[in-house]
Amino acid sequence: ARVTHAAACVAMQDVGAYTRDVRYFIAQGVHPLALYNHTAVLFSQREHLGRENTLESILLILRRFERLDPDDFEEGAIEGASLAPALTRVRLEVARAHFDYPSGPARRGRLWHLYLWAIRVAVSTLHKELGQFPLAVAGYRSALTLMPDDGHTMVDLARALSAAGRVNRAIPFYEKGIALEPFMYIARLELATLFLEAGRARDAANLLADTIVTGIRRDAPYFVAFRLLALAHMHSGNAAAALEVAQTGSAQFEMVALETDELG
Repeated sequence: ARVTHAAACVAMQDVGAYTRDVRYFIAQGVHPLALYNHTAVLFSQREHLGRENTLESILLILRRFERLDPDDFEEGAIEGASLAPALTRVRLEVARAHFDYPSGPARRGRLWHLYLWAIRVAVSTLHKELGQFPLAVAGYRSALTLMPDDGHTMVDLARALSAAGRVNRAIPFYEKGIALEPFMYIARLELATLFLEAGRARDAANLLADTIVTGIRRDAPYFVAFRLLALAHMHSGNAAAALEVAQTGSAQFEMVALETDELG
């Protein structure tokens, strides 16, 4: 009940009451769901709290969480609703755990596994945002041992590797992540840019052509894909194809602008 109360305090922005609940849970010792929920709140408020302070707080939670054994706590300590500020994959897998497993050791183990993964991702993301790329790389790799099929974590690892100057190591993780999550358009553009910088114009062109075909929204990334595709054709020495892509992109942009004007 108190976990639910803490979640309600977050929704109502009652910081004082929420803080009292968190202190209560921490004083009780073993309450992994409360620890995860607190991580989610801290991470969502990292700009306000400051990333370094947030990282320090979540690292303490991570160390405590890693020492827990799912067999040592009761169902109510980890089963139940987690807070909204969480990765979409976390919400999906937590729901599945509650549907797929009866209340008991198997469900507790699965939930502990999921929340540990999410906390490691949060720590790694803070390292990346603070420019601590080697630590971010190590953290994302650790997170992937818990959830090896998560495309978003793979792309985050690729971004950290790329920022650390390890582009050749980054590209395979971009490719794997995009294969798992094909609608990550920003990641597609980032990978295409790396292909162009590495002299792999044909790979860039193939990726960008597929990105344009699968584009759902006619937004900024969609039109950037046209520009990069034209550039890829130029790098390949195919000026005619580059011109055709540029003209198609321009026509698409004018069409969207006209529709926007008509809608007011």
